[in-house]
Amino acid sequence: MQGVRIEALTRASDGVLYAGGFGVVGDDIQPHPKSAPWGSVVLISRDHGATWSMRSNPAPRGGQPVSRVWTDHTRWPPTFQVSQIAVLPHDPKTIYAAGANNAGVNHYLLRSRDGGRTWRDVLIWKRDIGLGGDWALTTNIVVTPATRHILANQLVRFGAAVAIDPRNPQRLYLGTETLGVLRSTDGGASWLYNPNSPSVAMGVSEQLVLDPHLPGTVYALVQGTTDAQLYRTDDGGVTWQTLWHGDYASGLLLEGHTLYLVRSQEIDASLDRGRHWRSAVNVRTLPGLTQPIADGSNRMSGIVVQALHRKTAWYVIQDNQTVAGVAGLYVTTNAGATWRLLTNGVRGSYGALSSAPRDGSQSVMWLDDAQRSPVLLTASYVDGLYRWSIAL
Repeated sequence: MQGVRIEALTRASDGVLYAGGFGVVGDDIQPHPKSAPWGSVVLISRDHGATWSMRSNPAPRGGQPVSRVWTDHTRWPPTFQVSQIAVLPHDPKTIYAAGANNAGVNHYLLRSRDGGRTWRDVLIWKRDIGLGGDWALTTNIVVTPATRHILANQLVRFGAAVAIDPRNPQRLYLGTETLGVLRSTDGGASWLYNPNSPSVAMGVSEQLVLDPHLPGTVYALVQGTTDAQLYRTDDGGVTWQTLWHGDYASGLLLEGHTLYLVRSQEIDASLDRGRHWRSAVNVRTLPGLTQPIADGSNRMSGIVVQALHRKTAWYVIQDNQTVAGVAGLYVTTNAGATWRLLTNGVRGSYGALSSAPRDGSQSVMWLDDAQRSPVLLTASYVDGLYRWSIAL
């Protein structure tokens, strides 16, 4: 599938795949309505990614400006830039999409209850100049005397991540810019604001992971332009503590009671909810990954941008700007002692396979129902989706 830059990708419990992105023309990959006259799209596949149907509210062609008015309030907004899609585990027809709007319209979180046919705003937040020059705020965030001034003077531009409590689908978490992690206990009808929760800045990524074994425990991984931080709350977002701080982290996996942190050249594991870490997979043995870049910065040429775990196998995607022929998807079954290259050469941000969250592209993996072999679906940075059935 080409002609669409994929920004978000997920797989529902019934096997249906959902992807969100922007239609592009030629080699123009900027996620902006002016360079994407096809507008924002949501894609749906019911055959494991073999074919896709596109549902969109097309932006005008021919260089005409995109309307800032969402006129019907049901179809996918034509200028919505999605950052993450989440599907209700026990009701795969209910879908949430976090993101932003490039045309100045206040869309931060959308919801569909019919498998992507129609969409509604879940978070309402709009500022207007009122009488006397003060900001008048229209929102479904609970406003208290202590937070009224703070909320009225904030500029919110996007929702970075959304998570659904598997025990209680009415409990939602939304990572935002400037407003931190908002939480809802009524399915998004209202939201609670905590000024001490983790916030993100424009151009960075966030990942929210809920612990299904411990109600109220949520992890938030925030990747900035120069550093990354991992936070945890044990009371449903009332209080947060910092667990880890470093230069880069592309992903967080929770498997059973083991927490995995995917770093640029290491995959670490924690058995005590992030208090202590040990090395789980040595990715420095990847071909070409540790070759120094000749710029005097002591940086290495390669970086792990995605990791997926299945039983004893780890699948990792390496981006490498310096060493030719080494970027791609690898697998190890011995914690990094040896690696096998499964595929490479797919176009991406550096001319090869890329799934970096900072690029906006993602991957999902599942077991093929027929052959019981891993299937990897990867969103390339510039030219759509690629699917592999991996024979081990």
